Amino acid sequence: MSGKSLFEKVWDDHVVVPETKDTPAIFYIDLHIIHEVTTPQAFNMLRDKGLPMRRPDQVLATMDHSTPTVPVADLGASLDAVSDPEPANQIRQMVKNCEEFGVELHGFGSDQRGIVHVIGPEIGATQPGKTIVCGDSHSSTHGAFGAMGFGIGATMVGHVMATQCLLMRKPKSMAVNITGELQPGVGAKDIILALIGKIGVDGGTGHVIEFRGETIRNLNMEERMTIWAGVDEIEPQLRLRVYDKLSRTLREQLSLHPLSRSLSMSDAFPEPPGLEAWRQRIALERQLEQQAAEEARKQGVERK
Repeated sequence: MSGKSLFEKVWDDHVVVPETKDTPAIFYIDLHIIHEVTTPQAFNMLRDKGLPMRRPDQVLATMDHSTPTVPVADLGASLDAVSDPEPANQIRQMVKNCEEFGVELHGFGSDQRGIVHVIGPEIGATQPGKTIVCGDSHSSTHGAFGAMGFGIGATMVGHVMATQCLLMRKPKSMAVNITGELQPGVGAKDIILALIGKIGVDGGTGHVIEFRGETIRNLNMEERMTIWAGVDEIEPQLRLRVYDKLSRTLREQLSLHPLSRSLSMSDAFPEPPGLEAWRQRIALERQLEQQAAEEARKQGVERK
């Protein structure tokens, strides 16, 4: 019997209720990243049904899509001077929603505010083996760190807010092995464009994609993030990458945001886990690093 892939390990570790012929699996989400554009309907759903936010401690909220590119002194006249009415109202509503449901918001006054698929890696909340969702298609970027990252729609955003879970069918698997040395002038974006040219813009539909091979291992983290952000254009359901020493070295250098210490799927603990849980996370990362070395020896493109 063959061993499990990284995806299969992460999937099995997060299934709350297995899927059947008639019903999808109930799948646990470790980290939910939210912004002001795809959340208004979801917050209204919670209000309409009288539901609390299930795990506000596992939600990372930031201002991103509708924010002006110039400094904003306040949410009143200063915001109105540089923003159209609709995005300005989205920003104000986001502040109100996060305050009402007890979610920490990285707003205009936070030095950790940023792009939704970049802020997680920046503050250390994105970690290998985690399941990460956001109402943004480029959430696949988290896959560069060995996480399972994918975008969801506004209705699904509401489901995660209410339950910290999603209803999902297990996707098929695709391994993409890239070998060889990049020639001068060829970069990470060229790699993903070449893959799109090979398998088509819908070649990843219904699959989780794992990238492997010496070419990928030799890329720096910024280049890897470029590939995982671009892989969204071939419409895979999920994307992730085998974890290795570079991934771990970078993550260990990042600040230990409270969300970076969230490990357990249990609702039992009211506070982030302590030292023992952190040791467990490091042990998991090293296990994934060993798996990366094993899987790197495989060649070609495989589909199940």
